[in-house]
Amino acid sequence: MQPSAISESFEVTVESLGGLGDGIATHNNKPLFIPKSCAGDRLSVRIVHENRDGAQAQIDEILGWGIDRIIPPCGYFDRCGGCSLQQLSESSYQAFKTKIFYNAITHAGYNAANAKTVFLPAATRRRVEFKLAHGGNAVKLALLEPRSHTPVAIDQCLILRPELQALIAPISEALSAEAFSATLYAVSLTLTDSGIDMLLTFRNTDLATLPPMEGLCKSLGIARISARNRDDAATRTLHTQTPVEMTLGGYAIPLPADAFLQASVEGQALLTEATLAACEGAKSVADLFCGIGTYSFPASRKVKIHAVESDATMVAAMQKSIKQHGITSLTAEKRDLFKAPLTAFELNRFDAAIINPPRLGAKAQCEHIAKSTVKTVAMVSCNPATFSRDAKILKSAGFKLQSAQAVDQFVFSPHLEITALFTH
Repeated sequence: MQPSAISESFEVTVESLGGLGDGIATHNNKPLFIPKSCAGDRLSVRIVHENRDGAQAQIDEILGWGIDRIIPPCGYFDRCGGCSLQQLSESSYQAFKTKIFYNAITHAGYNAANAKTVFLPAATRRRVEFKLAHGGNAVKLALLEPRSHTPVAIDQCLILRPELQALIAPISEALSAEAFSATLYAVSLTLTDSGIDMLLTFRNTDLATLPPMEGLCKSLGIARISARNRDDAATRTLHTQTPVEMTLGGYAIPLPADAFLQASVEGQALLTEATLAACEGAKSVADLFCGIGTYSFPASRKVKIHAVESDATMVAAMQKSIKQHGITSLTAEKRDLFKAPLTAFELNRFDAAIINPPRLGAKAQCEHIAKSTVKTVAMVSCNPATFSRDAKILKSAGFKLQSAQAVDQFVFSPHLEITALFTH
C-alpha cells in the first residue's frame, strides 16, 4: 500500500482476522486492515495507507471489545512491532494459527484432517536483532514500531529466553559508554550451546579501528563478539571468550557469526525429529538449503547424506567439522539452489530429500524433485504461502502427504513453521 495523508478518525467494527493477523473491516466498500485488532472490536480508527484495493488503519481508541480480546501481557505491545497478536485470547490465537496451517495444506490440494499444531511457550526465542534508540548520551536496545523504522526502547521482551532478556539492560548501559555506538545500527544476540554470541552491525565503519572487546565480553558474560557493516555480509571476530558451538547429532559444530539457527531449541528438536523420518529406509539423502547442518549431522548417524547450502561460511564450517569428527557419511557442497538447483538427473541418486528453504520457498528446486526418482521428501517451511505453492508441485507429480506438523515457534506473530513428509 502507498502512503497517504492520515485521515480523520471514524468508527468501524472488525469483521474477521486476515491471514497476517490484521483485523478486517469494510470502509467505502473496500477492505480496511487494522493491526492489533480482534473480530468484534468496535474501534475509532484513521487511515494511514491506502490504494485502490483497500486501506490500512491505525487504532485511535477501542470503543468496544470483541469477545476474543484480552489485555496484552506486554506493556510495549501498543507501540512495538515485534508482536502483533497479544490482544487475542489463547483459544482465539491457537485457532488463528491452526487455520493458517490448515489453509496451507488444503491450498496445496491435500487433506489437513491429521495435521497437528504444536504451541510453544512465549519465552523460547533464542535469536533476536535489536535496533538502537539514542537519547542524549544514552543508548538503549530497541525494537521497531509496526511497519516503521522508528525505534521503541525496551527493558524486557516476553518472547525471549531468560538468558537474553537478562542482558537487555546491561548491554544498553555498556553501549552507552562506547564511542562506537554512534555508528551502530543493530545488535544481534544468539543463545548457543556454549554461551551468547553477539553480532554488532554498523552503518559504515572501519571494523579494524574498533576497540578490543575483551572487557565487554567478560563484563557481560558474552562468549563472542563479532562485527560487520550493514551493507556487507562479511564478519570480523573482535573477541572470543569461549568457542561458540552447537551440538548437532551429538557432534560439536563451530558456529560462524550470524549463522542461521531455528528460532528455538524446542522448535529445532521437533523439526529434526520430523525430518529424520525421511531417512527411514533410505540409503542416500540430499539435504537442500542445509544451513549449518541442523538436520545433516543428526541424519548422518543413520544414512549417507549430501548437504547443499549457498552460504560459503556455513559450508566451510560444516566441512571442517566433518573432517574433525571423521564423519564418512556426510558431504557438504556450496551451491546456490535458486540459481542452480539440483537437477532431476542429479537427484536420481538419492532415495529421499530434506528441503528447508528461506521464506521465498524453493519453486525451481521442487520442480526438479518432482521430475526425479526421489521417493520421500521432508519439507520444512517458515512461509505457509510458499509451502502451499511448493507442496502443490509435489502433488502434481504424484506425491502423497503422509504427515504434517506446524510448530508455533514465532509466538505472538502470524508466522508459523511447517514440516511435512511426502512419499511417492
